[in-house]
Amino acid sequence: MEYILNIFMRSIGSVLVIFLYLLVGLVYYASCFEQIRAYYIYSQSLLFALTLLVVLTFVCFNVIFNFTLCILVGPGTTKDLQEKYQKYNFPDLDQCSDEELRIIKNRGQFNICKKCRKVKPLRAHHCSVCNTCVLKMDHHCPWINGCVGFNNHRYFLLFLLYLTFGTGFISTLMFYTNSNDELYQIQSNLNSKIYQVITVLVPVIFVVLIFFTGWNWYLALKGNTAIEFWGQKREGYDSDQKQQNFGSQYVLDNLYLIFGIKSKLKIFYPSIRELPVDGITWQINDSDSQNYGEEKSLYELENTRINKTFEGNYQFNRYQRALNDIDEL
Repeated sequence: MEYILNIFMRSIGSVLVIFLYLLVGLVYYASCFEQIRAYYIYSQSLLFALTLLVVLTFVCFNVIFNFTLCILVGPGTTKDLQEKYQKYNFPDLDQCSDEELRIIKNRGQFNICKKCRKVKPLRAHHCSVCNTCVLKMDHHCPWINGCVGFNNHRYFLLFLLYLTFGTGFISTLMFYTNSNDELYQIQSNLNSKIYQVITVLVPVIFVVLIFFTGWNWYLALKGNTAIEFWGQKREGYDSDQKQQNFGSQYVLDNLYLIFGIKSKLKIFYPSIRELPVDGITWQINDSDSQNYGEEKSLYELENTRINKTFEGNYQFNRYQRALNDIDEL
């Protein structure tokens, strides 16, 4: 049953991606040539109409830009570790027996995915739909036909933010149209069936997005993923995992790790940039950490906490101990 469901999710994903592109295009068309056109006829102000058009176009561009990059960039998977992160010297575990994998895991004290047979770093999780382990996996999203993870988390957050703002902007114009008799009559005379459809659809999407976008940004500000949040609340979840907190007490630090920039304003710009961490090594902030209570803001003190040497990194040392165990097998 799970196998059939995974096939269905992979199949429906491509359809949903195409559907969303078409939906955004139709909403933009109807808003420009029907809604803003009605406002121009009503106000007789070209400047006002152009202002509405510029705002709508800017928001629509950011929706498409971030949605597209969210798909193209991908979340980052452990399949790329051997090729992309040569400095870690990750072992090829495909030829190891189950017993050898068990010994490596116990001695090296790091996770190995039984399905992928690859090293599974902290915060990585196996996605049964994508059939691979995803770095800093947040969740599988059928609307992008893939997972939200380390590499594309920022694009997903901005996609949701601009989509929420866009639907809210259009819904506000619709509300004013319906509350103004003269404007409503002008809009009715245009008699667009496409506009009639989005009049019902857009406000509903906006209400749903308020909660969904708010929830995703809340987790981002806390430095958590959806899997980590719900996993710690799940009965039977590993007590050691519960003690691991990857979020910083500084909101700007958490945003910096996701967006790769410290400017609060430039976070919202459409851009492509490198991230300050590699998706493998993570600072664990908990009560047992030596730095707990003494943590300093990255925003104020540059990258002194994150860009530590790999030799002093806890997770890196775990990998090195595991490599030594492999040589002994």
